[in-house]
Amino acid sequence: MDLLDIRKIEKAFGFPLYGWQKDYLLGKRNTRMGGRCNGNTFAYCLKILLSDREPIKKRDLFKYRDENHGTHYDSWFAKYIWDINNTLVAAGFETRVVE
Repeated sequence: MDLLDIRKIEKAFGFPLYGWQKDYLLGKRNTRMGGRCNGNTFAYCLKILLSDREPIKKRDLFKYRDENHGTHYDSWFAKYIWDINNTLVAAGFETRVVE
């Protein structure tokens, strides 16, 4: 991941990333921002999808959830990360998800 990738991500999603999100994706910080509604899960999903690790089966996406917010969070998270994945793939990124 480099600044060119960051710019490509911002263009694909249509909004700029916060500075801390860029640092998190570039490996300049190991933790996300505290609190809710500030882009934590989005940055986490980007990092999971674009990392250089083993492939993730679509049916297993819920297992990568960042937190546990009750019984419905697993399915919400799986759809959320799947939607992010599809946007990344459409923008030319190679992600870890396999069907």
